[in-house]
Amino acid sequence: MQLIKANMELAFLLVYYPIILAISAIIYFYGQQYFAEQGVSKVGIAIIFLLNSVLAGGGALASNYLVKKLRHHTTTIVALLIAVCMVGFYWSEQWFSILLFCFIGGLTAVLQPISSEAMNKLIPSKQRATLISVQSMAFSIMMILFFPLSGVIGDLVGLKVTFVLLGLVLVICVGIGYKISKYF
Repeated sequence: MQLIKANMELAFLLVYYPIILAISAIIYFYGQQYFAEQGVSKVGIAIIFLLNSVLAGGGALASNYLVKKLRHHTTTIVALLIAVCMVGFYWSEQWFSILLFCFIGGLTAVLQPISSEAMNKLIPSKQRATLISVQSMAFSIMMILFFPLSGVIGDLVGLKVTFVLLGLVLVICVGIGYKISKYF
């Protein structure tokens, strides 16, 4: 805990990446309901999730390349693209929502290796396992907070609006991250 208190950047990253990953997970988990409400068949939904997984694999593979090209701006750009995709659900047609959903999966996969690398640079090897557990716990806490809240908002105003609101939360987090962290 003293390491976290002494390093505000580490403290921020222990919360920042779990927020992004939790928001992306919410989109993924509510995606099935969203597409069902849009009239997509069960087979169609399965194909959409297959495409999402393929793009996620491509995103993980492209992560290193993007970091070399975009350098420390990769996290900002990718997180903002995720947010734009989420906000895009509100105005998009069904086919475009499918693309946005799949792009979110690919973009999220880009951030996972970046998150690991950033944490490994900031954490001494003796404390790495403990702090990675703290980051995992932070993800769980974000899911505990955001997942049911997103469901309630989805029931009240619809999943499109919920996705937009989550996208706006992500934009705020990126803005804060840009001010705090050198990894942006």
